[in-house]
Amino acid sequence: MNINAGSTASITASGYTTYKWYEDSENGGGLLFTGNPFMMLILTTDINYKVACESGICISNRTDVTVTVASPPAQPANFTSSTKMLFVKV
Repeated sequence: MNINAGSTASITASGYTTYKWYEDSENGGGLLFTGNPFMMLILTTDINYKVACESGICISNRTDVTVTVASPPAQPANFTSSTKMLFVKV
């Protein structure tokens, strides 16, 4: 998933009834949310989550979900007092 810096996003999963969203961590990561869709706060850097689906007493392995945050566009150059301008009369 790709979003612009400073934006919020939601991730929607399909196929099962219950979804558990986790922090991405080598130690499993803590549970962030149970439900669907998963709403994220304003993001400024790339982030990874994990999601598991649950059906009855069965819970799937966690699947990686990566959110890539695009850098904001460069600001246009500003004119300063030292900028020289050329005017042409036609």
